[in-house]
This record gives sequence, C-alpha cells and structure tokens, in this order.
Amino acid sequence: MRWVNRNISALLGLLVLVDCAPSNKNRYQRFDKVSFCDLPAHLNKVVYIEGIFSGSNKDYMFLGSNKENCKNLPPLCLDIKNFNQQPKDVKDKYSTVIHNPQTMYLLIKGVGKYISDAKCGHLFTHNHAFVFQKIISMEIVKK
Repeated sequence: MRWVNRNISALLGLLVLVDCAPSNKNRYQRFDKVSFCDLPAHLNKVVYIEGIFSGSNKDYMFLGSNKENCKNLPPLCLDIKNFNQQPKDVKDKYSTVIHNPQTMYLLIKGVGKYISDAKCGHLFTHNHAFVFQKIISMEIVKK
C-alpha cells in the first residue's frame, strides 16, 4: 500500500510541475510588444509584433496589423528565419497567400527584429525588413 501511495504522490507532483511549466505562448511574452510605428526605435532588437503580410503578384509588404499609417516607417519586407524548417502549416499558409494575393492576406504574430540593411522586395528595391525568429501564430484572412 505504501508503494501505491508513493507512486500516486509522485504522479501528482509531476502533474503540478507540468501544469506550471510555461507554455510556448507565454515564453515569448518577455519580449516587448511593439507598435508597428515604433519599430525604428527598436532597430535590431528582438520584439514581439503583430502584423499583416499582404501584396500583389510582384511586391509583398509586412504592415501594421491595425493598418497604422506610419509616416516614419518605410515599406517592410517579411523574412522568416529558417523558412524551410518552419512547420508545414506555416509554409502552406504562406504559399496560399502568395498564390491568392487579391483575395487574402496573413495575420502574423511573432518574435523577431526590424532591420534596415536588407535588400528585398520586387527587384530588391526595399532596404527594411522584419525578420521573424519565431512565428507564434499565422492565420489566413479573406479580404
């Protein structure tokens, strides 16, 4: 009977530890959530951001999620670090939007850096990008 009580106690202790473990979502809350227009003040710093990836057949941009009109922020390209190593659903959603730019866009939440030394966009005409290190959520939104 002691053996059963000891195992039950160990199992309950393990359940408490698992329940208290930080979730993936909470792990990224330690990064500052930054407004899109404030990105220049956080150049090369890891931040949490929400944004929209949208565009046309040739040029796609990463924009503020609430369509902020940021006069101090040039058009941003979207870069996802190690894109080929991302989960299949991330790659599938990205591909779906790229092939249907007139009817949908992506709402992306994640952690990354705003950089100003990129060469990106159609014909490499943009210098600024947001480089996601970790996509927390990505959803397709119909226009």
